[in-house]
Amino acid sequence: MDEALAGGKDVLIIPDSAIVTRNRPVFLPSEDEEYYAEAAVAYRIGRLGKNVSTKFAYRYIDAIAPCCVLSRANSTTPNLDCCIDGSIAIGQWIELSGNAEDAEQVPQQNLLQHRLKMEFAVVPCGGEVQKLDLEGDQDKISEVVNYVSRATTLKTGDIIIPASFTAKQKACIGSEANVLLEVDTLGQSTLHFRYK
Repeated sequence: MDEALAGGKDVLIIPDSAIVTRNRPVFLPSEDEEYYAEAAVAYRIGRLGKNVSTKFAYRYIDAIAPCCVLSRANSTTPNLDCCIDGSIAIGQWIELSGNAEDAEQVPQQNLLQHRLKMEFAVVPCGGEVQKLDLEGDQDKISEVVNYVSRATTLKTGDIIIPASFTAKQKACIGSEANVLLEVDTLGQSTLHFRYK
């Protein structure tokens, strides 16, 4: 992959079987291995697109949500870890101002120019709450949308999760993951689930 094209981020293609149904637990595949929970922002595509320019990429994203991806601590195939059935939990979607149909009339600052903040903790395994300001990540998602849309057609409902995860904490059986995503003027979304 050309890192310059995707803002230095890897892009993973993940099957929909990896996504956990909302409010369900995430099952650790093995008790013998060490796992990490990695928090990130998920971006939902709201319209069909191919070869999307970075200048207009924001028009293709209609919602964002907090998500948590399970990964093995000492994996030799980290890109395949995200493909484990039931390894990704996604919180409630925050609809962006203006939907895909009227995106032509909505200025860019009303869509992806919002300030994002995230809080993430896995208790009791990970411990402390990590507080993050995601201001720089907003610019990079346009490059990722551009890159992905050149390789495949974006379809309504597709989800893009940049693979350079924002925060990482140890996950163990019985621990609870809590992710809070705040979008300055649009509200917040929480993701809460248990590892079993």
